[in-house]
Amino acid sequence: MPGSAGSKEFRIYRFTGPNPAGVSLAGVARPTGNAPFRFDDDTALPGMTYTYFVTAVDAFGQQGGYSNLVTVTATK
Repeated sequence: MPGSAGSKEFRIYRFTGPNPAGVSLAGVARPTGNAPFRFDDDTALPGMTYTYFVTAVDAFGQQGGYSNLVTVTATK
């Protein structure tokens, strides 16, 4: 992601429904030097609606704040 040179990895979280109480880690993406990168959620079920957010993690394991929420419906 642009502007994230100090990030070791990005953690992608997801939840279903209006309440983030059931949030889970959907995956981890590591910078490859080519921004932007993409994340494919291979565990998403077709027809299900998921809300995702991302956090950046630095080399010391410190996790930053949450990104904006993005809600999508899986198609395949």
